[in-house]
Amino acid sequence: MADFAAHAAHSFTQKYATRLSAIYISDFQIVAFLVLYFYPAIWGCPISKSPNDRLQGTLDLLILTVISRSGPLHGYAIAKYIREYSGDALRIEDGSLYPAIHRMTQQKWLKGEWGLTESKRPARIYTMTTLGRKQLEIEEDRWEQLIAAVGRVLQPT
Repeated sequence: MADFAAHAAHSFTQKYATRLSAIYISDFQIVAFLVLYFYPAIWGCPISKSPNDRLQGTLDLLILTVISRSGPLHGYAIAKYIREYSGDALRIEDGSLYPAIHRMTQQKWLKGEWGLTESKRPARIYTMTTLGRKQLEIEEDRWEQLIAAVGRVLQPT
């Protein structure tokens, strides 16, 4: 299994290195993603049947980050941003995205209002609230702690 993870990390890094360098993703972040993706049971999560279930733990961070960087967006635009900026490595399905957005709206991290998309279609446009900005800081801290922990384990002594 460890050889598989090492090979997957190397392949992933080689395939997406140029794309990832543009958004400043470190090797440790890539390895952390792969560890979470392939070994969710390590973190106390049940092994899921769907790859999208493994992404659930970072979905809040991704959505909040996208809205923080881009400003108000509708759901499809959020998913498109994540897909494009990850080099097609992360594809958020509607069945994961919209329940997460709904939950985040109920928690007052996002505010949704009806508006028009770029193509003049009606859609809910989501903006980040003050609580959402605070939650983004919390999620970023959690992510950094995870990256640091995985990095400590992977670094030779």
